[in-house]
Amino acid sequence: MRFYFTAFVREAEKRDIKIDYSKVSIVLGKPPTPFTAAEALRNKIVFDADYVKGKHKDHMMFLMFLMFHEAGHMPPFNYRHSADPQSIMAEGGVSAGGKLKLTETERIDRFFKGE
Repeated sequence: MRFYFTAFVREAEKRDIKIDYSKVSIVLGKPPTPFTAAEALRNKIVFDADYVKGKHKDHMMFLMFLMFHEAGHMPPFNYRHSADPQSIMAEGGVSAGGKLKLTETERIDRFFKGE
């Protein structure tokens, strides 16, 4: 999961957003909220260890967006869930129910603009 977190930090840096996540821990285990794949808790992101092992076609991309989603709940962003299914911060998932209209780059750009 560190790979996905590093990708998040690099995307922020490309947009001149400096983030000190030196104290953030990424944990594989069980998120406190039942039936969630991941959850941000202060300076910790807990990923469901069983879920991370998934093997469906777009699993790696989904995990990357999930990392962005959970990191978005943390400072300096403190984003809330979005009602827009195209948003990385969409409540209940980051896959837009399989009906994504935006490219990966567009979704990441919108994320860092707070959309």
